[in-house]
Amino acid sequence: MSVVRLLAAGLALALAGCGAGAPVEPAIERPPSAERAAVVPDAPSEGEAPDAAPIDEAARLLREGRYDEALARYADREPDEATVRAMARAHLARGRVEEAIDVLTDFLVRSPSLAVSVDLGEALLSRGRAHEARGHLMRAIEAYNDDAIAPDDVVALVAVGRAAKALGSPKDANDAFREAGRRGAGHEELELAWARLFLDAHAPDEAKRSLELLLRRDPSHPDALVLLAEVRFELGAPTGLVHETLEKALAVNPSHVGARVYLAGLALRHRKFADARRELELALAVNPNDLGALSTLAALEWSLDREAELRDLERRVLALHPSYGAFYERIAEFAEYGHRYAEGVALAERALLRSPNDPRALSRRGVNLLRLAREAEGRRDLEAAFRRDPFDVRVYNLLELYDRTIEREYQTFEKKPFTLRMHTSERPMLERHVPKLLDEAYRAMAARYRFEPKRPIQFELYADADDFAVRTSGLPGLGLQGVCFGHVVTAVSPKAGPYNWGQILWHELAHVFHLQLSKHRVPRWFTEGLAEHEAERAPHGFVRALDHEVFAMLASGRIPSFENFDALFFEARSMEELVVAYAVSAEAATFLSERFGPGALRAFLV
Repeated sequence: MSVVRLLAAGLALALAGCGAGAPVEPAIERPPSAERAAVVPDAPSEGEAPDAAPIDEAARLLREGRYDEALARYADREPDEATVRAMARAHLARGRVEEAIDVLTDFLVRSPSLAVSVDLGEALLSRGRAHEARGHLMRAIEAYNDDAIAPDDVVALVAVGRAAKALGSPKDANDAFREAGRRGAGHEELELAWARLFLDAHAPDEAKRSLELLLRRDPSHPDALVLLAEVRFELGAPTGLVHETLEKALAVNPSHVGARVYLAGLALRHRKFADARRELELALAVNPNDLGALSTLAALEWSLDREAELRDLERRVLALHPSYGAFYERIAEFAEYGHRYAEGVALAERALLRSPNDPRALSRRGVNLLRLAREAEGRRDLEAAFRRDPFDVRVYNLLELYDRTIEREYQTFEKKPFTLRMHTSERPMLERHVPKLLDEAYRAMAARYRFEPKRPIQFELYADADDFAVRTSGLPGLGLQGVCFGHVVTAVSPKAGPYNWGQILWHELAHVFHLQLSKHRVPRWFTEGLAEHEAERAPHGFVRALDHEVFAMLASGRIPSFENFDALFFEARSMEELVVAYAVSAEAATFLSERFGPGALRAFLV
């Protein structure tokens, strides 16, 4: 699918050249430029990097997360623009939003300031007060359109960009940041805001450029490091590198709530619930009203089925921000990580009740509907999401795959109990063998687990590896051969490469049984180990010959305890290590079966 790669390569150009749905206000009156890279000057070499400006005592305290001490220092100063903004930032970091609003409002009564006005608008938005925020944000837009901003006023131009982003026009925000960049490349506030814009526009490579420019001047800037950790995660960096980046930020500012929440999210993805709770407790000790921390804590409680605690958090968050649909969207994110796709749909629906136009909730519901074989509904959601956020490359790729490839080149048909999708050119050959193999595997596992999965059970075999990857994850180059979502299995066909398609189908059908039998609550290592175990005991003997590699891991002490077995998958540093993780998990499943009897495997699932 060349269109996938072209879009991914041209995302920066798209951000510079088109808007994300209808902006709340008229566009800034500037002609669109080319791409961001064309206006960011070449970064200075390491030897040429300018030194960061000296930091005074109050600013140092603020940077180190000593917010109340910083406030005390700032309170003794003349309340100029920089001082008032720093005081508001300290209040916000401690969760005192109303105090920040008061400080900013009092200053604006005495002295006009676009930066302070936008700070106030953002603070109001953080509590769902959009109607009040609009006027403050529009002051920056109107000043720009009236040519009331000095050409060299980088702070004011950044304020214009922030206002445009908050008002729903990322294209205009990008234009304003570009203009600011011509006069102040490497400016702290500019590069942080620009990086955030690109991250939200699904362009982490471009975000990385801004952060590297800032970090070259100030290598230990905590806010930049936290954003860099997010960039690295989005770009698929090893989890260890993401952790290292966050810890570097925390070494400067141990009270950085964003870093703590991101660490908690990583721990929760890896089912390290105690670690996640510890990070969230540290975050909430600093800012008890942080919506991201509270929503992530809700995701943790949801994962542990702690219903009363979840309801308490829901009430607490909605009292702070009544239209905060991101609370449910955050939980839906972790429902997806936990393979609980139907619950992810329900949570995304609750998010949309609060925020009907949220493209992330729309796309999450759409993707999860596709994974439940509810494809017509899923495509409608993705189309709606793309109208609101045309920068989401995953949504674009999925829509293109359905419109240009699946509808034109694939056939979907019934072979009960299965629904099968095959490339038209492959169907005559595959239809002779695939249903027979699946039926054989189904009968064996239905008898062994005393369970019949709910339909639909849809197997989709893709002749192109990138088409399979896009259908599975929204991006090409996945590096896997099959994925099971409980009701839908996506896999490569024999045409896509020299893979053992029989082993793939047997393995993925086993996942259908394990996910449905466990109600999608099975750890990654256990379901993978069981699926490998099932494939190995098949009449065809689908066995991965990896005894030497498994023994090497055992001899070197790199095999963790059962409770940490998921780390074999989440912390794999290469495809080779991931393959060995499958083999180690299969050995564990075989051990459990031999130690406790074959019936124990079913008992562990239900």
